[in-house]
Amino acid sequence: MAEIKLDYVNSFINRHGKPCHQFRRKGHKKVTIKGRPGSPEFMSHYHELIEKTGGSLTIEIGANRTRTGTVNALAIALFKSDAFTKGLAKETQRPWRRIIDHFREFKTPSGRVYGENSIATIGKKSILAFLQGKSANAQKNNLKAVRLLMRFAISQGELAHDPTHDIQLVKAPKTMGHMTWKLPQILQYRQHHQIGTVARLALELMLNIAARREDAHKIGRPHLSFDPDNQLWKMTWRPSKTRRSTNKSLTIPILPSLQEALDSIPKEARAEGVLAFLVNEYRRVIGNLRSLWSRWSACPSPSEWRGLGTLTLPGLQLRAGLRHELFDLDNLGCDVPGPGLDGTDRCRSRVSEKLEQGS
Repeated sequence: MAEIKLDYVNSFINRHGKPCHQFRRKGHKKVTIKGRPGSPEFMSHYHELIEKTGGSLTIEIGANRTRTGTVNALAIALFKSDAFTKGLAKETQRPWRRIIDHFREFKTPSGRVYGENSIATIGKKSILAFLQGKSANAQKNNLKAVRLLMRFAISQGELAHDPTHDIQLVKAPKTMGHMTWKLPQILQYRQHHQIGTVARLALELMLNIAARREDAHKIGRPHLSFDPDNQLWKMTWRPSKTRRSTNKSLTIPILPSLQEALDSIPKEARAEGVLAFLVNEYRRVIGNLRSLWSRWSACPSPSEWRGLGTLTLPGLQLRAGLRHELFDLDNLGCDVPGPGLDGTDRCRSRVSEKLEQGS
């Protein structure tokens, strides 16, 4: 049975004689939570279910059993603070919460867990012991989350200095990175997926605007506009990655290849009220392009949609030569013109490099 009492968790012995823990909240389906109540795995899943079914509880979980000044008490306060709930994106909150839960459950050589210790006893050696044995990238991610906890402790007057300040990690070895698309792979993909298929439209869409996979399935008719001065259609959209920082919108001219792919998809292919371009066989919006890639891939090509952006810049330059649109694609590496250097020449140089790489 459960060692601690959690709201919306029903613990019982199932017909096989094993303990079972179900998350039950009014208006939502029952979900079985694996693991032992209180373990990092269990608590991580529990917090995710809390967020999905209505948000955090109004009462601090375990507040009556947590001693003031401990790592556990600080973690509970951090998860409720604006620095965590508003300062971090939802996609960042989930892994960092999991890391901090693992940090709380980490045991000292004497067998005492960090969470029960006073935050003042956590020093550089304690953090290095927690990071030991992890890969270089895992150490980097874990240190970021622990550093947030330590800096929150300083802001609350629990610590005088940040023990993570002078920790130097071993840099991860350089790799080849993600494979990028080349022109022969683009041609092979187009040959396999003819005009009129959603798979072809997905390629042309991402090749046209250099969108990330998380943005491509959200783009649709409302993002189109006609430019009477240049007599061409444009697409205006706001990347998800920069929505919390610059919140900048991008306006990109539509290439003929994308326009042809858009015109070839009949309106009947989309269900009523669906405005997005990419839809599945049920005429609904595709929620995850990655899941469909294994079915669409037709050649020994990159295993992801990554790398299509490297071919976007030359296409736009050859199509319209609109320099301000090219500068908006800062994720492609086209620099903003500086003193004494003409931006057009710099962008042309960048285009030449891309064409040489793609040839």
